[in-house]
Amino acid sequence: MIRLQIRDVLPIAMLAAVQPLDAQNPIRVQATAITSIVHERAEIPGDQEETGGTWVGGAVTASRGPLRFELQGLRGQMSGSSAAMVEREGGEMRINGLVRASSWFEAGAAYTARTFSSTEGYQRWSIVSLTAALQTALGDSLIRGVARASFSPLVSATLPQDPSTGLGTEVGVVASLPHAPFSFEASYRFERYSFTNDARVEELDWVNLAVHWKI
Repeated sequence: MIRLQIRDVLPIAMLAAVQPLDAQNPIRVQATAITSIVHERAEIPGDQEETGGTWVGGAVTASRGPLRFELQGLRGQMSGSSAAMVEREGGEMRINGLVRASSWFEAGAAYTARTFSSTEGYQRWSIVSLTAALQTALGDSLIRGVARASFSPLVSATLPQDPSTGLGTEVGVVASLPHAPFSFEASYRFERYSFTNDARVEELDWVNLAVHWKI
C-alpha cells in the first residue's frame, strides 16, 4: 500500500523550484479563495452510499518561467443521502507541479492527501497523479476556457482493498477584468476510482467557484 505524505513530496517541489533569480524572470504569486459543492458516491455490490456538502479553502500558486507550483487545501462537512448515515468531515490537501509547454498547454504531476472522518471511523486516501491542462480564449482575451485531465496510477486508501487506478477531468471558465489583479473561475471537476474485480467504484464531483488574486 502507498503511504506517501506531503513531507515526502514537498522537498522535491522545492528543489525543482531553486534557480538563479533574475529581474527578467521573476517569481509570480497568486492567492485563491475557493468554495466547492462536493458530492461523493461509493458503489459496492448490493449497496450504494452517497454524501454531499460544501467545502471551503484556498490555494497559493507560485510560477517562474515555464514552472508553476500550487498548494491547495479544502475542508468541510458532508451529510448522507439517508437519515441513517452519520455526518462526517471531509477535505483534501494537494500539491501540483506543472511545466508550461506552450501558451495553451501544461503538463505535470500532483500528490493529493484526502481524508474523511466521522464517529464511525477515519478514511485516508493518498493519490499520485499525472496531469495535463489546456486553455484557450473564448472570443475575448478576458474570458478563457480551461480543461484539465488526470490519470492516477498510484492510489491507496484505508479500505479493505486499494483502488487500482483513478481518472479525473475538469472544465471551467475564467473571467478577468481589464487592468485588475483578480479574476473569477467557475468549474466542474469529476474523479472516478476503480477497484480490481469491480469490487467497488468511488466517484466524486465538485462544483467550484474561485477568486484568484495576483499578489
